[in-house]
Amino acid sequence: MGVILALAYMTQVYFSRLILIYFAITFCGLVLTVRVVAYNLLCAYLRVGRTRRVVIVGEGKVARELVRRIRRHPELLYEVVGLLNPWTQAGNGRDNPSARSNGELNSLDALKVLEQKGVQELIVCMDRPSLPEVQSFLTRCLGQGIRVSLVPQPYELYSSRARLVDLEGVPLVALEGLADFRVATTTKRASDLLLGLPLMLLALPIIAVFSIALKLQGHGWLRRELRGGQHGAPFQMYRLDVDRYAAGASSLERFLCRLSISELPQLFNVLLGQMSLVGPRPEPLEQVRDYSTWQRRRLAIKPGMTGLAQVNGLRDQHSSEEKTRYDLQYMVLWTPIIDLVLLLQTVWTLAARLRPGTEPHTSQPPEGGRPPSVVSRPVTAVNS
Repeated sequence: MGVILALAYMTQVYFSRLILIYFAITFCGLVLTVRVVAYNLLCAYLRVGRTRRVVIVGEGKVARELVRRIRRHPELLYEVVGLLNPWTQAGNGRDNPSARSNGELNSLDALKVLEQKGVQELIVCMDRPSLPEVQSFLTRCLGQGIRVSLVPQPYELYSSRARLVDLEGVPLVALEGLADFRVATTTKRASDLLLGLPLMLLALPIIAVFSIALKLQGHGWLRRELRGGQHGAPFQMYRLDVDRYAAGASSLERFLCRLSISELPQLFNVLLGQMSLVGPRPEPLEQVRDYSTWQRRRLAIKPGMTGLAQVNGLRDQHSSEEKTRYDLQYMVLWTPIIDLVLLLQTVWTLAARLRPGTEPHTSQPPEGGRPPSVVSRPVTAVNS
């Protein structure tokens, strides 16, 4: 539409405003129609079983994360059959010599299972896919017409922007590092002030009302928590004086946590330049000091009130490693539009919590922070 207006101005051809309104309505209607048709076609393909049956070769966090992402994108028309690692036996590690000695036999058994289940594609996400038994198995699969895809290892590199380069038939995966945030910092600061100031004016009455209500219940006005900010610098993060993990929390405290109203005072941190509206959530300083080298990369930008990890359901009780994967992806893909989309998704997520039975999890994570498996039928059980 902008191109049409520019051409009309240059050629001195004038359209009535009514025509422009009709054009805008028609354009929006056509876009909506295309999306509805595409959605219905996708549903039809799913109903008639026009999906590719996929098996993930590997185990651990990488494989489970891959399954989660495939299931979040039904438009890919992938159906995950399960996880496969025919080179390990129950009770044996993958480095166990006895497990490896039976690798060829296990590979043949696994190939029969794949044929019985009609598997069309393997996605390999193993630490060492170059092992002889793995290569032999993949060669057999290719010979049976099963497509093989590879996830680059180590998985930390997955947090970079990947680009496939064909060098005279040799495939290269080019990984681009994190963007230069010197320009992004200025843009984010401007948007934080532009949006943060009116949001602060709207939030002040809400903060005042609930602070008084909490004070009447014996709480303080506000709580200050020491967190690690940009480059690990300590700062005091504000929130309402609510203990989210208290066993005897009042209904008011649960309500404030449920809608994240307790986090509104962090708008003060945004205006002070200590935080941003969107970014990695700040963690306790003692936890930041224990970060690994790749986890410290999330400290390159200011922490935020919300972020990609939070929109995907991760909270304080989840491990730093899980959240770092999302945070680094956000840093790689950052644009002002992404910040706006994440803010809108946050509003939608909070609005969804108004429905009964949607209270966010506030319990502590299981020991070791390991999430439960998302695959209900591992491939060792595909025989059943």
